[in-house]
Amino acid sequence: MPYQKSQNIYYNKFKKILNNKYNKELLFFLSILEAIMFPLPIDPLLIGMGILKPKKALLYSWIVIAGTIVGAIIAYGLGLLVWQYIESWVYTYIFSPEKFKYISNQFHENSFLTLFLASFTPIPFKVFTLTAGAIKAPFISYILACVVGRICRFLPQGIVMHFYGKKAGVFLEKYFNYISIIIGLLVVVGVVIFKYL
Repeated sequence: MPYQKSQNIYYNKFKKILNNKYNKELLFFLSILEAIMFPLPIDPLLIGMGILKPKKALLYSWIVIAGTIVGAIIAYGLGLLVWQYIESWVYTYIFSPEKFKYISNQFHENSFLTLFLASFTPIPFKVFTLTAGAIKAPFISYILACVVGRICRFLPQGIVMHFYGKKAGVFLEKYFNYISIIIGLLVVVGVVIFKYL
């Protein structure tokens, strides 16, 4: 069938990108950016790589965990040391002054719980990491929340892909176009909700 052939072409291109010999380095780099400024979550890339290589899924999860924690440290440093220089750029391209004020209040109420929820849920992580540095949130509590939240979020994905990656791969190849559209729509919905939060 022409449609199935077309579907396989896109899936093969997807596999080629994820099977790049520098895929682990790319995953680590994008994980760092996800904690600082990258607009999209790292989960689809992690899941895609885990499905294609289930035996390495746990390794990929730890790479993402490490990368996002490194990114969180960098973001905290940016907020702490150079906020006055990047503040206008952040408000223009990343989040609004109203969101900064709202998140600052959340940090003052319970900094650990606030960052843990941001680390564990699909809430844009970078908003909280930059804000934490800007308001000088307690660093030890900040790092602990990042580590616990990121492990709780990404390690289960690696475990699932490790045990069920092959079955998921068959499903992904069959319905790749539909899944891509759904993910794209979810990203758009997430951006719109966050924008008007």
